Amino acid sequence: MTNVSALESRLHDMGVTTETRLSKRLAGYGVREWTLARGNSSKTYALVSGGASNLSLPAVASLIDMGLPLLVWDDYVHDELQSTFRRAGIQYVDLAGNAWIEFGDVLISISGREASRSKGSGDRKTTRKPSEARGVNPFSANRNQVIFALLSWPDLWDASSRTLAEVSGVSVGLAHETAALLKESGLAAKSTRYRPGGLLDRWANGFSDVTVPRLGVWHFYGNTDVDRIKSIGPVYVSGEAAAQDLLRPTELIVYTSDLRPDPDKPSLPVLNRWRRDAPASAAAPNVIVRQQFWTPREDLDDDARLVREAPWPLVYADLLASKDPRVQEVAQDWRSSHV
Repeated sequence: MTNVSALESRLHDMGVTTETRLSKRLAGYGVREWTLARGNSSKTYALVSGGASNLSLPAVASLIDMGLPLLVWDDYVHDELQSTFRRAGIQYVDLAGNAWIEFGDVLISISGREASRSKGSGDRKTTRKPSEARGVNPFSANRNQVIFALLSWPDLWDASSRTLAEVSGVSVGLAHETAALLKESGLAAKSTRYRPGGLLDRWANGFSDVTVPRLGVWHFYGNTDVDRIKSIGPVYVSGEAAAQDLLRPTELIVYTSDLRPDPDKPSLPVLNRWRRDAPASAAAPNVIVRQQFWTPREDLDDDARLVREAPWPLVYADLLASKDPRVQEVAQDWRSSHV
């Protein structure tokens, strides 16, 4: 449990005064009301200790209905989780000095602070989770591939490291280390993997920024109708096109393992007449082709179709990455239908 006095002291260093009180209306949620003020500006938050994953989705919804924004505090909020909170519009502060707080004319945005100081330095010493204490980021690009596989096929938690590595497309050593880190940090628990702010959300929120840049990605203009896709090899449909029962897709995202030109085979863009040059009426490319980064589960995949739906966590991540509020809302509906 972090020290409230130390946290208040950290905020005072930023010029922010605090007032905390227990509230009857929040008694059932295990949080307290916290009012922050600087100058003529002030705001009251629902203060959540230890991260937003400590709250259930109904609890978060109830707090929002009360008009109370969330303010998360912890000993340390690592870089990937900071990105997750910012995407979700959740403000945060930690004892290391990282913070994103915005109210009235006040904006505090600090990142890159280390989680602990050496003893004897006169600085506070904060406590981190074991993986963070070793300076290991569980959500690096390669480890994200392992997390994707574990979220998509939960039986892999009990599989051998070799099997997990084969599906994830990483080395056996990295697969073993990643699974161990997740268990060590508490992110692997069945009860919390799919809770708001849990493993699924932390992975999905960072997917477009962390994993996608490492993949081969091609952009085209063309028809987004899934039923009209032609292919000579497996193609996995993701994003809006995979959720066409929930919305009318305007973008097509597909993953394929065969992106290298072959003089003896027509390429996927050629087969589908996708073009790199923009038509006069097009604002941005609407067909995105990405390198498939996982190995299909042949023991579970009985879908004989060449064009098929991508694993549901991947569809969720691609929906969540959209800048369109309509698509982001569909992302939550998609999530709810699979969790």
